[in-house]
Amino acid sequence: MRKIKIGILLTFILILAILIGIGITQKVEKDYFILLKGLKERGDNYFSCQKYWEAKEHYERALYYASKIHLYAPSKKRVLVKKIKERLSDPIFQKVNSGLIFIEGKWVPKEEYEETSKLKKEIKVKVKKLLIEAKELFIKEDYENALSNYRESLSLIEKYNLKEPFNKKEIERAIFRTEQAKFVAYRKKIKEKIQELKRKGDENFKISSWDEALQYYREAFKLAERHDFVDTKVIAELKSTISQAEKNKQLAEMQAQKDRELAEIEDLIKYAKRAEKKENYREAETVYNDALTIIKNSRFKNHKEFLRRKKEITFALNSDEIVKGAKGYIKYKGKWLTPKKYENTRLKEGYIRYNGEWVLTSNIMDILKQESYNKALDIIAESYNIPVNRNVDEIRLYSGSVEKKVDVSENTKVVSFNWELNIKLPRSSYECHAVLDFRKSTGEWLVQNIECCRIFEGLPLGDVL
Repeated sequence: MRKIKIGILLTFILILAILIGIGITQKVEKDYFILLKGLKERGDNYFSCQKYWEAKEHYERALYYASKIHLYAPSKKRVLVKKIKERLSDPIFQKVNSGLIFIEGKWVPKEEYEETSKLKKEIKVKVKKLLIEAKELFIKEDYENALSNYRESLSLIEKYNLKEPFNKKEIERAIFRTEQAKFVAYRKKIKEKIQELKRKGDENFKISSWDEALQYYREAFKLAERHDFVDTKVIAELKSTISQAEKNKQLAEMQAQKDRELAEIEDLIKYAKRAEKKENYREAETVYNDALTIIKNSRFKNHKEFLRRKKEITFALNSDEIVKGAKGYIKYKGKWLTPKKYENTRLKEGYIRYNGEWVLTSNIMDILKQESYNKALDIIAESYNIPVNRNVDEIRLYSGSVEKKVDVSENTKVVSFNWELNIKLPRSSYECHAVLDFRKSTGEWLVQNIECCRIFEGLPLGDVL
């Protein structure tokens, strides 16, 4: 009896364990069924979106979980499995199985797609970086580089058809805002540049540096005229200032030219007066006329300073010194004489022209004597290498004679003559005999003959050297 009870109890426990196992199995299979159904639905969604690779993966996973369901909702499971297999039999999946992937309306090799996807990821990273930098550049007011970054990022988005997480319209609006900010900054910069150029022009205007002032004003005017946003009053003011600076420059150049001409005229007048003082009347007349020509050709000839100097020059040109002196007249004892009359007057007074100078006739012989033996001594010293002492007290003229008398002709020049002299050199063993000739045509001394003899003690004159 006891054994029967134990058997019944074990049987009950076994049945209870089986029931519990079946319950647990059904619960697990229910979870698998839920996964099966969910994967199938997601596969359908991917299929409808033409994402066939994702659909295939979900269908295959759904079949995997379906293979683990044996007890739970077998009829529903069969329906779902049937639909999945029907879908997987679609020709589309034949292409998928052959390694193709449907993307952007066409079938491409999966490897190629993966490479493209990898490149797109890299491009997305680059675009993100460009957009971040563009915002930072905008804050720094570096609008040119900010625009460059925005435009490059937009170009990459369009080229690689990037969507998430980028918003093309937002980037386009950022480009528009940056362009506006750039224009505002540019307009401010141009206006400041115009003001800076005008300020520099004003500084040079104040110190009468007209060329520099005009350079700055004209540069500012050109800059203002090229931009429509510059106030017309600013342009008109610059134009007026340029006109005034040009007038001032012209006046300054005229004054400078006037000062140069006056200085040149003054220098010529001074030079002419010096020439007149030296009795170079023809040169004085020429220089006065040069100064007068400058006045006549000058644009300032009717100015007071020029008229005063013209009067001074005209007075000088009409003076006796210039009128008669320039014609060759000679002023002698307060009277202006013709050259011929002056020469006759000097001859009557007992003068003769010798070497360009008027010399009293009574003095001409002494001059000729002195010059003749001086010349002889020079030639003796040079030709015979005899030391000569020019102390007049130690040089003695032994003899001398004039073969031709001094002739005073109409042209007041001394005619040629021979001068013969014997010279004994003191403290020397030489005696020399010289014959020299003075030529009126050249005014030079010519050597006819010079002989020097050495004197030996107790002997007459030696041989001619």
